[in-house]
This record gives sequence, structure tokens and C-alpha cells, in this order.
Amino acid sequence: MGMSKALSVDLRERVAAIAAGSSCCAAALRFGVSAASVVRWATLVREVGSVAPGPLAVALPRPTADDA
Repeated sequence: MGMSKALSVDLRERVAAIAAGSSCCAAALRFGVSAASVVRWATLVREVGSVAPGPLAVALPRPTADDA
């Protein structure tokens, strides 16, 4: 199973806008995302002013026996 991609900024903005006028759980049910994501995006809007995703983590190569 591969890493998932960040959800679109458009979806994040719509969810955060709905959450501002109703509960996070209601917004999560309406858009099919987790309540935790709605809380996180609503917090980002309040603190940063944007719901744009941050950089995704990059997997580093595993050390080999030669690296030791």
C-alpha cells in the first residue's frame, strides 16, 4: 500500500467553510472525511489563514551493512 496524496485545497476550503457554520462532525459526514481532518483544517484556517497542505514526508533510503 503506497502513501496517500493530500486532499485538494478546494475540498479542504469547502469543508472548513461548512465547519465554521456547523459542527465538525456534521461537516465530516457531509464530505466523507474524518472529523479529525475537519478539526485540523478549521484550526489551520484560524491560525494560518490557509488550508494548503504542507510538504509530504520523503522516505529516506535504509542504511546498508556497508554504511555501518
